[in-house]
Amino acid sequence: MWDEATYANNSIDMLLNNKSIFVVEHLGKPDLYNTKPPLVIWLQALSMKALGINEFAIRLPSALAGLLTVLLVYGFCVRVLKSKTIGFISALILLSAKGYISNHIVRTGDLDAVLVFWLMLGLFTSIDLLVKKPKNVQIHFLILSLSITCGFLTKGIAGLFFVPSMFLSMCLFGNHRLFKEKSLYTAAFSALFICASYYVIREFESPGYLKIVLESEVFRFNQVVMSWHVHPFDYYFQNLKNTRFSPFFYILPIAILNFFILKTQKLYTFVYLMIAAIGYFGIISYPAVKLEWYDAPLFPLLSILIGLSFVEAGTFMFNKLSNSWDVMWIKSILAVTAMLFLLKPIKAILEIVKYPEEQIYSMDFDGAYLKHLKRNRPDIKNLTVFKIEAHEEHYDQILFYIRAYEHQYDYDITLTQELNFKKDEIVMICKPSDKEALKKHYIIKEIDSWLEGTLFLIKDKRS
Repeated sequence: MWDEATYANNSIDMLLNNKSIFVVEHLGKPDLYNTKPPLVIWLQALSMKALGINEFAIRLPSALAGLLTVLLVYGFCVRVLKSKTIGFISALILLSAKGYISNHIVRTGDLDAVLVFWLMLGLFTSIDLLVKKPKNVQIHFLILSLSITCGFLTKGIAGLFFVPSMFLSMCLFGNHRLFKEKSLYTAAFSALFICASYYVIREFESPGYLKIVLESEVFRFNQVVMSWHVHPFDYYFQNLKNTRFSPFFYILPIAILNFFILKTQKLYTFVYLMIAAIGYFGIISYPAVKLEWYDAPLFPLLSILIGLSFVEAGTFMFNKLSNSWDVMWIKSILAVTAMLFLLKPIKAILEIVKYPEEQIYSMDFDGAYLKHLKRNRPDIKNLTVFKIEAHEEHYDQILFYIRAYEHQYDYDITLTQELNFKKDEIVMICKPSDKEALKKHYIIKEIDSWLEGTLFLIKDKRS
């Protein structure tokens, strides 16, 4: 439902009848509701090309991006922090975070899981550059340019939200030497040119696009563009504390110890991660309009900060208690302790992933019932879906299933908001109010039902 269904329909258009790969369309017309660039739409269209039009294909790019982000977290810890233990624990924390393994991020076909991957790739590359100080920096700047460009092509200006933190980090600890590197400016110009070119091309092919982008993405920083999503400044803080990063949030204070026990490379890495986390948190907390899943990029950062703090503080304490203990033995104890602590959060994640059918959200019933009919009434392929909604985007969920079934399984389905049916027409309805409207105007016979969904056969019109 909601954004995922919109992106799914955009992807079907991109796959079947899109006139331009740069313009996101909805039912053959430029979509000015989804103003985000089309990278995820491209990935979903390719996925459907290979796997068919279904939920798995729509959600596969998010799932793969989530997996790659977990691997990035582990790889970053091994390469920069020189610790497989920190990497292992950090990856497990990320996989146990309710906010990360959730709808609108890695479990649904939205934009945020892919965005997080590109943001992390860029941030980790910049920190690797600052900490390891390689002589040849061109590859680092190439990856930085690629990650920023792809982040932008995933979700517009949100792909640039770590740039201020990366710039600030480059000004610290003698890193300003990098401002003399020509490859930095080549990378920055390349990313800027591609991003700006996309805006120009889409405005040319879909006039009015830039105006809507300004209203929905830029002006939202100091204007209320969606009053129903206005929340207080501490909205994300409370979410992280109470649900989305609980119970790990309560361990974060031990990170303060890192200022006293870490040395050189690990201390610098810790500072850069803190700058990125605090900077991003400030950027998303400032606007009045806040959406729950905007905290997605924080989860990998907070997971590493906790993994680093837990292992380093634990090692420090063990060493103080007994200088004869081997460091690898200490880390093994810490890893086992962390796994025991993570058992309950992992169990909670597995319960979330099960998602039993009785928990279907009411606005999801149309697609769910159509899937039920496909399994249990394969004889019925010609039907009408009667559905009245106040907002056009609320039709996107059932539209996806209608288009998928018509394209792949030879269904003939009509979606209508009008009470105008013929005798012997089969009508599918899920909303109680729509059922009452049908009963008021027609003599009907119920031929199938499941949960809130009902299939009616039109017998005659009431006089």
